[in-house]
Amino acid sequence: MIRNIMYGVCLTLGATSFVNVAEAAPEHNCAAYASAAVAQNDHNLASGCGLTGSRWQSDYDAHFSWCQQQNVGIQALSSEDHARKVELQTCTGKISFCESYAKQAVGDQINNMKHKCKFEGARWQLNHSAHRDWCHTVQQSSAAAENAKRADALSECTTKFIDYGVNKKPVDN
Repeated sequence: MIRNIMYGVCLTLGATSFVNVAEAAPEHNCAAYASAAVAQNDHNLASGCGLTGSRWQSDYDAHFSWCQQQNVGIQALSSEDHARKVELQTCTGKISFCESYAKQAVGDQINNMKHKCKFEGARWQLNHSAHRDWCHTVQQSSAAAENAKRADALSECTTKFIDYGVNKKPVDN
């Protein structure tokens, strides 16, 4: 009988301990969740991604309160964290792509001037920021097509000339 009472006390203490740990876990998870959410939004802002909405804010307390009020589990917290990571990766991937696009566009304009091709217009300028900013407004496939158009035009222009050392001379047709 004493053994049964001790067993019951142990079960009760064990259950109480388990409940306290379980109750503490969401608070701990909410603190980690809120810290990560704020850090991800800081990255969003620093990268110029422009991501907005309740997911994208720098208010630690708002993220923490959302986590507490919704009584969400670790799976929901992980899902939100994952969604922010995917959106950031998409944005920063496009940022990297558009930086490369702008660098190529400026290089093509330098070649346009060097070879005296005389191409003009928005496609043909030395303004890196203008090329980069335009790239951010279109699909990557559109920017890639623009690069291809410039490359084709330059190729056509430069093949009309034969390189004789320093001087380029037109090819007689």
